[in-house]
Order: sequence, then structure tokens, then C-alpha cells
Amino acid sequence: FHYDSWGALKDEDGNEYIMIAGVVGDGESIVFSRETGVFYWEDHGEFTEYGGIGDVLEDRIENLKDMIGAE
Repeated sequence: FHYDSWGALKDEDGNEYIMIAGVVGDGESIVFSRETGVFYWEDHGEFTEYGGIGDVLEDRIENLKDMIGAE
């Protein structure tokens, strides 16, 4: 992916994605596949697939809790 601007992005196969959010200063982002409806957390070229935006946010919250030692 090339993140030149917010909006539609295309991978090397021509599949379109929409960038939902970026993590400032870290290079991570949330993208949505227009073709499949699947959400992905992109971390420096590594993609984790999620069924919906709620799943992405739940996972991120749990990740942050683990990082700070919260329950």
C-alpha cells in the first residue's frame, strides 16, 4: 500500500481499501476492504484480519491494557 492520502487505496492486485484511521507517530492503521467488507489492522506491512470495526477496537483496547498492566 502507498498512503499518499486518505481515501481509496489499491493493493498490487487492484483490490480497493479505505483507510479508516492511522496511529500517529507509529505508522499503524486500520483499513477496510471494499470488496470483502473485512477490516485489517496494518502494522508496518503486516496485516491482521478482523470481522468488524468492533473487533479491531476490542483487540486494541486489550492490547493497551496488557501494555500498562490494567485489568
